[in-house]
Amino acid sequence: MVDSLSPDDRLAIITFDTKPQVRQALTTIGSDRQSALSSLPSTPVGQATDIGTALNAAVDLMEGGDLRQRGAVLLFTDGTIDTASSSPYATVNSAGWTQLHQRAAALQGRHDIAPLAIALTSDTDAAVLKRVFANVTDVPASRLGNYLPQVSTDVMKAAAVKKLQDQLAAPVQVSVEGPLRATSGAAPRRTTLILHNANTAVPVRVDGLAVEADPASGITVGGLPESVDIPAAGTVTVEAQVSTTAPPGTTVPLAVTGTVTSPWQAVITGDLGLSWQSVLTASPMTLTASKSAVAIWSDLVQSRSARIGGLVLLALVVLGGVWGVWLATRPRLAGSLTVTRDGAVLDERLLRGRSMSLGLGKDIVSAQVTPVKDTEGERGVVVQVSAGTERKSGSLFEGDSLTVGDLTIRYTTDRARMLQLIGTD
Repeated sequence: MVDSLSPDDRLAIITFDTKPQVRQALTTIGSDRQSALSSLPSTPVGQATDIGTALNAAVDLMEGGDLRQRGAVLLFTDGTIDTASSSPYATVNSAGWTQLHQRAAALQGRHDIAPLAIALTSDTDAAVLKRVFANVTDVPASRLGNYLPQVSTDVMKAAAVKKLQDQLAAPVQVSVEGPLRATSGAAPRRTTLILHNANTAVPVRVDGLAVEADPASGITVGGLPESVDIPAAGTVTVEAQVSTTAPPGTTVPLAVTGTVTSPWQAVITGDLGLSWQSVLTASPMTLTASKSAVAIWSDLVQSRSARIGGLVLLALVVLGGVWGVWLATRPRLAGSLTVTRDGAVLDERLLRGRSMSLGLGKDIVSAQVTPVKDTEGERGVVVQVSAGTERKSGSLFEGDSLTVGDLTIRYTTDRARMLQLIGTD
């Protein structure tokens, strides 16, 4: 056992019969490890076995010395408690043992102490060490020869258990960045999920991450990675694609599911004997379906058509004034369109005014752009794109994109573009 210690480790030795005797105070081992053993008597001495008084002396040494963060207490004995009735430790239910336990608990609260009860014969009271210290390891006589060199390993395990046992129930917390919305009947909309590992000591992996809604709701969330690795106390973001066929204005609750594991899990559950408990937790999530720009205009026309009949003449009279007001209040373009191919930027155009006709990517793409707002007031654009013989159109909001052939056209708001530029600088 002594040979397994490093020169920087410290060792104290106490022998006992009716009274304890400190053979060596807490002293650095140094290069001559065997010199520590020279303080031991060559043969057993004494007629009694007062284990309590020996443990009291050990606790005195630890309380009074410059104790390091990590250590061990090893009780070697070949006998049972055999002491005078006047001893404070004559029976394990006496007040002396209770006081020892309280002092030892305070020490273990401040330090990583691994207690080992080592029986030198098959019939001893070595296990009484459990009356004083918590998390005691029993070492029977049959295992003694193989076990002592592993003491330093057990000390490290005890420190690991103490550090991790309150961490393993720490969850992976999931939240969503910004409001969660999708336009009914439109192309999938991109959203960002934020995953935070509340465990400050252990890295984790989330497998099978999914965001689910009632199948009858018409809401689908896809595009999530199969697994997500998160470092200890770390936060990562992942993107998902949200689509819906639900009627506009429908709000549906969402549930986040997944399995939390760790690259360290086998060691934690096998070597350390701890239970892995981490799970996903998510803040409440709901998704609201909104109308597309086309649907909003259609509703407006339908709601007015029944009233037009007898008012055509009056409408013609005031049309000029209404048209002027509409032009003045119509939303203006803002933000930018970026054209990319295989991730490389071919062109970027700032959007201004009330509508624009653009030749993008050295006139590879032509686009007609008009502004739009959804039902919740978010600004975007309606884009009609032509690239060769292919034509596409759609409503784009912050981060949304439209694919035409091998080209991708992405819309970015002024605010997001400014933040990107700041981040680039």
